[in-house]
Amino acid sequence: MGDDNGNGEVVPGDDPDTIVVARPGAPDQTREFLEPALEEFENEFDVEVEPIYQGWSGWPERLDNLYAQGEQPHVQLMADYQLPEFMAKGPMVQLDDRLADHVTEDNVAIDIPTIDGDRYLVPDAMGAQIYMYRRDLYEEAGLDPNSPPDTFDEMADHLSTLDQNLTEASAFGAQVDSFLTTVEQWMTIYGPHTGNEVLDEAGGSPTFNTDEGIEATENWRSLEEFAQPEPTEFDRGALRSPFSAGDVAVHNDGPWIIPTLEDVHEDLASEDSPFGFALLPEGPAGRATSTGYDGWVVTREDNVEASVDLVNFLNRPENNLEHCKAYGSVTPYEENLEDDFFDGEPWPTLFEQAEDHSLLRPYHEQALSVYDAMTENLQAIWIGQKSVEEGLADAEEEINAL
Repeated sequence: MGDDNGNGEVVPGDDPDTIVVARPGAPDQTREFLEPALEEFENEFDVEVEPIYQGWSGWPERLDNLYAQGEQPHVQLMADYQLPEFMAKGPMVQLDDRLADHVTEDNVAIDIPTIDGDRYLVPDAMGAQIYMYRRDLYEEAGLDPNSPPDTFDEMADHLSTLDQNLTEASAFGAQVDSFLTTVEQWMTIYGPHTGNEVLDEAGGSPTFNTDEGIEATENWRSLEEFAQPEPTEFDRGALRSPFSAGDVAVHNDGPWIIPTLEDVHEDLASEDSPFGFALLPEGPAGRATSTGYDGWVVTREDNVEASVDLVNFLNRPENNLEHCKAYGSVTPYEENLEDDFFDGEPWPTLFEQAEDHSLLRPYHEQALSVYDAMTENLQAIWIGQKSVEEGLADAEEEINAL
């Protein structure tokens, strides 16, 4: 097994007996899982694998260059919403008839995404967001820390009480900076209010410029009065330290915040933990919000059999478990929750939110442009530059023009 260390030395297709796999992300965490897994795969299948390790920063540009040169990896980890975009750039191998039994929808907690009815991506980790709150700040404000809000109206009441009674901390942590943080925060309100994904499945048309969408967005915008100062300066992850330090009382986040919280209190499930966790508050259409997840895809037509073997191997529950433990992700296999790593909150709540209350993120050949249009207009709504009606109408027009 070789290793290009991110320097571009591996060229897929040069060796018919070698496949290249890319797992972007924090290299140290990735190596912890991938190196022993690939060694085991090579021994079992007699196939050589060359890994590409690189952080997320710079990876999109590098991947674009690899596609332009016809040198994209055989197997790669990809965000679900990227599927249509990369199908337009190069080969994407249909996996329906090639998936092992352990990665069928009967065993995986989340729907395996399809394009025109065909499956191309095998979910590896789920990124659900849940309602996280400071139990100590709830008590300070006179709220019951054992009774988080069950509905959006109750959430609004709790935030109002927190806002009126906390002397230093902000009631709500708002992230209105980059495309993922803005749209996904809005979806935690829009999804439960409407039950709709951002785009419809038929033609990728926006769903949000309706009476229901306007009402949901007005409710999202109403949270501004409870938010910390300058929320448009807060990108993904920027609220984890303020929340863990008690400067913010309520913050919707996913599993990535857990190490930061454990630095404050090691046993998050203990009775004396300052942190509480709950499903997202229910709206008129339930609790569903967009659940991002990454998965393995095969993006070359040479060495397909070995590439599919690797995808099935990496998604064996026992291998997926080690991947999720190394990276701190929510496993899509319920049986893996029995491992000590996932013992106690917030893991069961994160799993339930993803399994039972998920909507897909926007599927579009220009998904990033969809996010850009949404972000620009939602930010304008949040800071009062546009009315809700104007912002949603402008976003719809921009997306339909793509």
